[in-house]
Amino acid sequence: MRTIWIIIMTMMSCAAQAGPWLRSGGEGFLAVDSIGSVGRDQGNLRYYSGIYAEYGLNDQVTLGLHAGQELYGDAQATIFARFPIHLDQDEWAFAYDIGLGVDLKREAPKKALRLGMSVGRSMQIRQTNGWWSIEAQIRLRAQTGRDLKMETTVGVKDKKERLYILQGFAQKTAGSDWTYELQPTVVIPLFRNAKLQVGLSASTEGEGRYGARISTWRRF
Repeated sequence: MRTIWIIIMTMMSCAAQAGPWLRSGGEGFLAVDSIGSVGRDQGNLRYYSGIYAEYGLNDQVTLGLHAGQELYGDAQATIFARFPIHLDQDEWAFAYDIGLGVDLKREAPKKALRLGMSVGRSMQIRQTNGWWSIEAQIRLRAQTGRDLKMETTVGVKDKKERLYILQGFAQKTAGSDWTYELQPTVVIPLFRNAKLQVGLSASTEGEGRYGARISTWRRF
């Protein structure tokens, strides 16, 4: 069983969010994101840069940081801890996480509490190793309501160590309607423990948005 999870975490080591799989004790991961998108009708160029880091405090606790900033200065930062949920399901993994964050907008900063749960499992597609996971998060902010987010991820790894990932997102921010996004990406090995992710995105936000993503990932 432990061997199965080691294989999955080797594949997931470059995933910006590792779903229910925790890092091994002493293992770390760092991702730096650059995402640009444009509105379908009116242009409205938007740029986002972010950082995502995880560190395995031990096999039962993974600590993390997720922070990012948009083109015009709005930013968020969250520190979190992920814990496993132990159920008698050999091929499945379950976890929950708790995070504290701050929203740095043009007005006064706002503190936030983030709660999340995730489930995932390994799979094989035509003798190719892969995984899928589902994550749900709620972000609570004093006086400004709550944000909801759901994410599903399917990924496979080929013989050349490349990863092919398809992600779907559903998000609802306080005072807004649900938006949906589809994001296919490819992960290419660069050198030892480092990878490059490139991909595209399509979102229902506004009249529709289309974008591109590039990320560098490093496991240590």
